[in-house]
Amino acid sequence: MYGKEPNCDACIPMLFPENEEVAKVWFVVSDQVLVGGMGDVIGINNLAIHAAMDLYNVRDKINCLEKIRFAFYRLEEERRLESGKVPST
Repeated sequence: MYGKEPNCDACIPMLFPENEEVAKVWFVVSDQVLVGGMGDVIGINNLAIHAAMDLYNVRDKINCLEKIRFAFYRLEEERRLESGKVPST
């Protein structure tokens, strides 16, 4: 087990080419959340998204931003449902 390189082709899902930049940005910003006074996650840091898009020279920044935000809020809604919390409106 130790000393061998993992076969990343087997563990990383295939991406459509148009989502490769989005995936790079997502891995950098997915933990950059905004937390409310009671400790609840209330959003994702848009400045972190923009900084990562600049870092990776993302061509279509609007599309990337929309995909990142959609994915974040969709996953956050699932997390809230699983924890028994009512999703925010």
